[in-house]
Amino acid sequence: MRAAAIERFGSVAAYAKHFELDYQREGGLLRGDVVMRLEDVAGARLRLGLPIRIGSQPGEKAGGVALAEPTST
Repeated sequence: MRAAAIERFGSVAAYAKHFELDYQREGGLLRGDVVMRLEDVAGARLRLGLPIRIGSQPGEKAGGVALAEPTST
């Protein structure tokens, strides 16, 4: 999400200013310095136009990152 904010707005500061958010908190959230709550994740994804996925299966990708590799039994 940090990369998307920077790509779209040029910086996290510009992203925060555009949406009238607290820069210190948003910067910490997007850097991983502050624990994100569900509403933080959903709000950021909605503001950035990113899809919100609910649930996934092992090996399925969420946000472009593989959650787990499927195992054979």
